[in-house]
Amino acid sequence: MAESWHQVDLAGACLKKDLDSNGKFKAMIFSPDRRSHEVKPRSCKRELARCVVTVAVSGRICEGWTLNIACLGWGSLIWEPGSLALAGEWYGDGPALPIEFSRVADGGELSTAICLNAPPVKVCWALLAVPSVEEACAALRDREQIPEQREGAVASLLVSRKPVGALMEWAWNRRINAVIWTALPPRFDGIEGRVPSVEDTVAYLSGLTGETLKHARDYIERIPEQIDTPYRRIIRRQLGWHPGSVL
Repeated sequence: MAESWHQVDLAGACLKKDLDSNGKFKAMIFSPDRRSHEVKPRSCKRELARCVVTVAVSGRICEGWTLNIACLGWGSLIWEPGSLALAGEWYGDGPALPIEFSRVADGGELSTAICLNAPPVKVCWALLAVPSVEEACAALRDREQIPEQREGAVASLLVSRKPVGALMEWAWNRRINAVIWTALPPRFDGIEGRVPSVEDTVAYLSGLTGETLKHARDYIERIPEQIDTPYRRIIRRQLGWHPGSVL
């Protein structure tokens, strides 16, 4: 019987979890079309991710596709990626997500987080130079200093051949095969999941002093302007914290 070669839907194969004992299949997805990316909040080397993934498919090996894994960003990850290996620069035409300045971080800054009752804003994204979604999530967890035992703090989405929902359609249109992001919830007064009111946030920021105040102000002023949330507009109006201002 002549040997046959299989072209499979990578995300579908991963979801089925029934293709990991019959051999190895190397898949490569076309690099994303960059022509529509006009906003570039951060300048990096223009390189494409050329990552190889292995998936078992019928005991045969298929050569020649690359996996494009994108990381979404809306905070300090954009200017301080740390140990997260980027394959290129950050782009501003990300999906619209409900983001707000709603999490008091360990450093005292009022950081951005996904907040389900917030209006959506367009976030940023970058390709990662990692060979698998598992390693991408591990790298993001390491950069965010999230303990391994904490579940749900890093999220991922595998893009299928028939995209469902706005996020998957956004990724499909850019030939992205998987998307990851930080999924830490809002936090205020030390309570995970508590969403502060805008009055709470202004009062909190107004009460900061010294290095914590400088750090918190620098954080808000360095967030890309496209993350233009209701809380940010009020903070800018009441405290004068805006991009380019000097403490």
